[in-house]
Amino acid sequence: AKRRRQAASAANAKHAPQVQARYEAAGNGRRLAAWRPPRNGPNAALENFERLQSRARDAARNEWAGEAALTRWQSTLIGTGIVPRFKRVPEGPRRAAVTDLFTSWVRFSDADGVNDFFGQQSLGVRSWLDGGEVFVRERPRDFGSGLPVSMQVQLIESDFCPRFDADAWPGVPRSHTIRSGIQRDTYGKRVNYWMYPEHPGEPNSRQAPTSGILIPVPAHSIRHVYEPKRAGQLRGVPMLAPVLMNLRNMGNFQDTVLDRRNLANLFVAF
Repeated sequence: AKRRRQAASAANAKHAPQVQARYEAAGNGRRLAAWRPPRNGPNAALENFERLQSRARDAARNEWAGEAALTRWQSTLIGTGIVPRFKRVPEGPRRAAVTDLFTSWVRFSDADGVNDFFGQQSLGVRSWLDGGEVFVRERPRDFGSGLPVSMQVQLIESDFCPRFDADAWPGVPRSHTIRSGIQRDTYGKRVNYWMYPEHPGEPNSRQAPTSGILIPVPAHSIRHVYEPKRAGQLRGVPMLAPVLMNLRNMGNFQDTVLDRRNLANLFVAF
C-alpha cells in the first residue's frame, strides 16, 4: 500500500502544471500581442519633440481642460509668490537690511521689465508646464545702473535652445559634445547652452541651427528648469503630453455633439 501511494504521488507530480513566477505584463498573450513599445533611450524617446510641444501649447490655448490644468497647477505651486527666508543671516539689523534689499529688488528683477519677481515665478512655472522646460538666465548689470542689486533675471523659452546633436562644432573642444543643444565636457558636465539670439518662432527669424547663428551661453549663468522622467534625460517634456490624445478626442466629441444638437434644432424649427 505504501508503494502504491508513492507511485501515485510521483505520477501526480509528473503531470502537475509547472508554476512559473513571472510578470503577466511581460507575456505575449492575446491581450498584449499588439503592445510592442520601443526600447528608446531617455533622449531618443523625445524624437519629434517640436511637434509634441506645439500640440501641447495648442491644447493649452484652445482646450478648456488643458488651460484649466495648467492654471490649477500654476496657482497651486506658486500662489501669490514664494518669499525667501534668509536663515543663514543672523537675526538683527543685518537680516532686516537684507530683507529690505530684497523687497526693493523685487520690482526690478525682470530683465524684460514686464513682471516683478513674483510674477516671474508664476510665468516661469507656466512656461515649464506648458513647454516642458524653461531657462532662467542671470543677467549681471553695471553698478551704476540704478538698480538695488546689480543683477536681473531673464526667462527664456526652450525654443531658444534647439535640440540638435553634434560631435564636432566650430569653437568647441574636441573632447566636448553637443547633445540636445547642450555642450558637455568629457565628464558630462554642462558647459554651454547654444541658443538663438531671438525666438525662432517669430516672423523672419526661423533659421536652421548653424554655428554662425547660435550663441554659446555659459551654463553657470543658466538655470535649466525641467523635470527629468528618466536618468540621463537632458530636456523636459510638456505636462500635457500623456493626455494630449484624450484632450483632442474629447474636444472632437464635444464639437460633434454640439453640431448634432444644432442640426436637430434646425429640423424642429422647420
